[in-house]
Amino acid sequence: MSRTASAAALEPRDPKFKATDMAALRAIAQAAVDVELFTIPLYMTSLYSIAGTHEINDQYALYQGWIWPGAGPVAVPNSPTEKAFNILFSIFIEEMLHLQMAGNMATAVGISPSFTSTALQTSDHGWKCYGEFNSVIPNIIDLRDTFLEEPHKCELNVPVDIGPLDDKRLALFLAIEQPDEDARKAIREEAKRKYFPSVPFDNWTAQQPLPLFGTIGHMYQCYYDYLHVTYTDGSKLWNAVFDAQAVQKDHFNQTAKLPQYAFSLALDLSSPETAFSEMCRMMDAITDQGEGSELVHRPNPLLQVVKDEYRSVKPNLEQLYVSYDNAGTKLPRSAAANARSDNDKGDHYERFTLLNEMLPQIETWAKNGKPGNWTAADFIAPNAPGGAWPNPHGLPSPEDLADAWNRIYSENGAADSSFTLFSQACVGSIAGTTTVLEAYWQDPAVGFPGPAMGGTGNRLSTIWAAMGRKPDLSLGLEPMPKDTLAHSCQAIDYNIKQGGQVNACATVQTFHSCIGSNNCHAEGGCGFVNKVTGGGSCSGGGGGSCSTPAASTAGEGVGGGGAGGGGVGGVCGAPVLYSGPGDNKCKSFGGCAVPISASQLYPPPPNGQPVAGMQGFDFVADPSGFNGYSSVKTGIVTYKGGDKVDEVAYKAFQMAMANRSPPVEVPETMPTPSTLRIVFPPST
Repeated sequence: MSRTASAAALEPRDPKFKATDMAALRAIAQAAVDVELFTIPLYMTSLYSIAGTHEINDQYALYQGWIWPGAGPVAVPNSPTEKAFNILFSIFIEEMLHLQMAGNMATAVGISPSFTSTALQTSDHGWKCYGEFNSVIPNIIDLRDTFLEEPHKCELNVPVDIGPLDDKRLALFLAIEQPDEDARKAIREEAKRKYFPSVPFDNWTAQQPLPLFGTIGHMYQCYYDYLHVTYTDGSKLWNAVFDAQAVQKDHFNQTAKLPQYAFSLALDLSSPETAFSEMCRMMDAITDQGEGSELVHRPNPLLQVVKDEYRSVKPNLEQLYVSYDNAGTKLPRSAAANARSDNDKGDHYERFTLLNEMLPQIETWAKNGKPGNWTAADFIAPNAPGGAWPNPHGLPSPEDLADAWNRIYSENGAADSSFTLFSQACVGSIAGTTTVLEAYWQDPAVGFPGPAMGGTGNRLSTIWAAMGRKPDLSLGLEPMPKDTLAHSCQAIDYNIKQGGQVNACATVQTFHSCIGSNNCHAEGGCGFVNKVTGGGSCSGGGGGSCSTPAASTAGEGVGGGGAGGGGVGGVCGAPVLYSGPGDNKCKSFGGCAVPISASQLYPPPPNGQPVAGMQGFDFVADPSGFNGYSSVKTGIVTYKGGDKVDEVAYKAFQMAMANRSPPVEVPETMPTPSTLRIVFPPST
């Protein structure tokens, strides 16, 4: 919608209110970040409750013949369930876009946005904003003040809680995205005074919480109004808060030749006037895509509601997100591009309305009875020759997979230990996103935690398909034990002493799916091959024992290429070495996806090399080192395409143990993979 500032906001104010107005504007900036972030685990949990399976297909065809539980976008949906996934996937991606824009706007008005805010989370990364008795959409509305709920009734008709895609969730999603006109009608008369504040806020001080806005659209209207506040001395609030040195990030349009959107997603800070104009345009984009915008009622509610300029650029998406078949052949249609572009004509409110109409036809893990009833055939991809595929890389067999998935389900009743572990895996993956985002808008060198977002979806779909239950995201993570190496996978515990047991799995505090979440030595799993020279900083915590790395990180995804360099026997110059799984030398180095899936394979090394090298490390007690340890080089571990990541990790571990004085004896081969590692699909 095209915005205009309210009359009250345009009336010049006494300059004595400037400090209060600055505080209000910045509080709204953080509230916008909180609101956008609040929607992401909420929508993701319902997205991955939708039943389906997926192949891991890329140009390398490493996983040919295998299929895993967990839905994904499809180029051409053939059922209401597939169509529902595409629709909700498109909304989730746009919420990430809105979060990026909210973060960029926040830094422009002089704050460092928080993505671990106590408004939503506990100090140990549990999510307190969701729950069966929660009725408040943060910063927006208490649903007990609406006709959705019955007065004085304890049980909520529409709890603000995560869950499967069902009638309660869709009622909540529609309330979140509700247009102003509908929201005003839905609020009980006696409660209306609590909502829809005008700018400047009446008698507000910086020590008070913000008023509830009523809708997301009105929150952005108040944000917009404060940007326009002027004073009787001729000064402007915008000029007082504007930070020309603010960190701006753009994950969506990072490829200049292939922008995903045609408008700027990072503010041009070259002048206050330019940045101001782009701030206003970002707010228009967010609300036009559906977060509380006032809708004009149309005969066809899905007819070009969102302006073309705020829709994704499909030809570019098709080049950025290529789909392959299981033989590694490029497909003519991109699943991700189609899922997004085919659905972004309608705003979020309209898309949720459509999902509500489709609901009886949508299959979810919560109601289809599949969890606990897996067979080997469920893990064999279609078109397998003779009903089976060769297994050249030693992946867990379809029989092993079915047994592990059913075993996880049957263990679910034993003090809910498996459920708790899976829930904490989800919490850890989300924390791997939020903690890195915290640094992302502070340090220009920090990269977007893309693997963590993908890994979170992986973990959420796994708990749904394995147990048919939503995760408990309120479960926090215990702090990491001090002066102890928290290992990243089964049987590679660098704390081991002579004669000790080596079959312990990774400690749950290290469960994460992003390199940026590696907080110390030995915490990096797999998922990406990263150069041993770059990717993080070991400063702080006793000075650190690693040299400061280069700001850039070359990484090669498990499903794709990107890391340059010569590797072992490189094309020229010194060979490029990579960081071994579970053997990263320090904080923010190494890989991701902890614990390591028993099915995880390496792609071929870059530049056509048959093999590449990984620098091995051991870790020795050192009071001056990071977290009480220093890294010591041990030797080179080689890998080639199709090698199992856990086996390479174990080789690096064996090398470290052999390098100790005296050497520590460990088994020649790593133990049989744990049930958890068999169940977790490969990270991509």
